[in-house]
Amino acid sequence: MHTFTDNARWLIRYYKPFKKRVIIIISLSISSAALSTAIPLVYIRIIDGIRNDVSYEYLVKSALLFFLLGVLSSTSGFLGAAQRAKTNLQLQWAFRQTVFSHIIRLDQSFLDTYRLGDVVTRLTDDVGDKLCWFSCSGIFRALGSALLILFCLGAMFYIHPLLALLALIPYPLQLVIHFTSTDVLDKRFRNLQNMISHVNQVIETCFSGIRIVQAYCMENQQALRFANAADQRAKAEISAEKSHIFVHQLYAYFWQIGQVIVLMAGGWMVMNQQITIGEFVAFDQYIVFLVWPIFDIGGLLVGYRRAAVSIRRLCEFEAFQPKIVAPDEPCTPASRIGRIECSDVYLNRCDQDVLSRISFDTSHHRMIAIVGGVGAGKTTLLEMICRFHDPSHGVIKLDGIPLTVQDPSAIRRRIAYISQEPLLFTDTIRNNIRFGRQWITEEAVEQAIDVAQLRNEVNRFPNGMDTLIGLRGITLSGGQKQRIAIARAIAEKPDILVLDDATAHLDADTEKDLWEQIYRFLPSIRVIVVTHRTDILEKADWVLVMKNGALVEEGHHSKLKALNGEYARIYTRQLYAETIRGD
Repeated sequence: MHTFTDNARWLIRYYKPFKKRVIIIISLSISSAALSTAIPLVYIRIIDGIRNDVSYEYLVKSALLFFLLGVLSSTSGFLGAAQRAKTNLQLQWAFRQTVFSHIIRLDQSFLDTYRLGDVVTRLTDDVGDKLCWFSCSGIFRALGSALLILFCLGAMFYIHPLLALLALIPYPLQLVIHFTSTDVLDKRFRNLQNMISHVNQVIETCFSGIRIVQAYCMENQQALRFANAADQRAKAEISAEKSHIFVHQLYAYFWQIGQVIVLMAGGWMVMNQQITIGEFVAFDQYIVFLVWPIFDIGGLLVGYRRAAVSIRRLCEFEAFQPKIVAPDEPCTPASRIGRIECSDVYLNRCDQDVLSRISFDTSHHRMIAIVGGVGAGKTTLLEMICRFHDPSHGVIKLDGIPLTVQDPSAIRRRIAYISQEPLLFTDTIRNNIRFGRQWITEEAVEQAIDVAQLRNEVNRFPNGMDTLIGLRGITLSGGQKQRIAIARAIAEKPDILVLDDATAHLDADTEKDLWEQIYRFLPSIRVIVVTHRTDILEKADWVLVMKNGALVEEGHHSKLKALNGEYARIYTRQLYAETIRGD
């Protein structure tokens, strides 16, 4: 449970780069409040001066003083608002950048815990107006309002202490309203943010799989699902807004009670000559001056409940610690051979073994093929080799050193991983291959294009290597996307190439040329590939056969085929399928 102190400590650390600006904002708030408080005192000078038959020159000087105070007060207020608005946007950027930078370094367990729509909501809606407005404008507007209230009360007690006490009678009730409404507001705002996350998750799921939705004619069902989610959000938003409006309106009417008291008690005091008419008018003006400050403080209290929910949701992300971390003193292999060893490896998730009894050694093999049915654990094994997961039991070694004592970043620079569904970004072909690695030369990029059998396609593109790829490579064929992903993987000349069925969209001739070029370009590379292609299985140096998360057979193609076991069954079925297709 986050307390006010926890929220304040979280927010203060973002203010360190803005110390000078905070001093400027506070100074402008003090000057604006002081100048505004001085204006009603000039009323006394003018009104009571007229009753005392002062000179015209005295009135002119008083009017000029009144005008000057108004200009200075407005200028201070404008400059303060401009500084707050600028700080709002910079804090918003800082919140989003800090949380995003933390998330991007987390491992797969994070996205196993939080849905993508929820992540997007917290980085957009939570960090948006709800938090960034409160973090500066809400706080410092309330500070300026508190200063104005303090100065006004000082002036009111200076004019007539008893009348000031009478005018303050309604305000303690506001504190009661605040404390009684806190839990209700907090619950409803938290529910609203959860509903916003749910709507975003529905949208993301639908549009990321829009082809499947349309292929199965599920448009109406998805529209109904979205309508239900939007309806739940609307109800949550109405509920939260009702509470907000109710509390806000209660704050709004209290000042009128104070003004009624001043009019009645102050009028009686004027008639009994206990205060002057000028003092009475000034007193009434101070009550009016307290209206917007009370609104601001009320808005701060309500805004804090919204912001506190958002801070708590962001802190959940920041508190999430990766399970895959670099050791304090990482070990580095003495040589870069690219040897992978798995010794009795298990991986347990949710009290269930996803992988079990995995043991193999690539020391004498250049190409390792992994084969198995759906759900056999092939992809999970590849992810463990890249250290996206650590074993629950057993050890995986790279060149004789356990992965757990090596730096994950160093491991992943040596191992190029290509997923089954390659991810491309909305950028040029060149930038997708280089992928921000500025140290990769243009020559290496061009070589990677040739090796990946992409040269002819690139030459046909309107802008060649500078052709812009649509979101997730939507403008490309499956084979083109896979070959760009392969070019991206080999451009940095890795020691080990890990492919998760990443050549499934290539025809047999293209794939054959691809492997020839890879071994010519990287003669010492080791390859670990998940595949069911019979020609790859036949030429692999070693084949690992997986079933239900376990390694059930291993050996050379001819040996495994002769066993007439799981591998023979998979190979025969695949050979028949390729024959039917004419591969």
